[in-house]
Amino acid sequence: MLARKEAELTMESNPQSINQELLQYFPQRTLEAINGKRRNQEYKDMVEEFLEELRNPDIITTEENEENKEDQGDVFLNYLEFLTQP
Repeated sequence: MLARKEAELTMESNPQSINQELLQYFPQRTLEAINGKRRNQEYKDMVEEFLEELRNPDIITTEENEENKEDQGDVFLNYLEFLTQP
């Protein structure tokens, strides 16, 4: 994914010509297409999320992980209920 690779490249070396760097990894895209995609706010937000994950790998930021926490809580509560049954 383009946004993830941009985040990785930014963390590794913060290249000055990121569009040219991304073109090396995504040769099926044109330079203009990469530049246009990078102007999109949704894309910029995704890059920021990936950068945050790379900076803080121990922090859970996705909704899926939040749902997993809830599922784990349910499993624990079910287990406690099971233990208290006659």
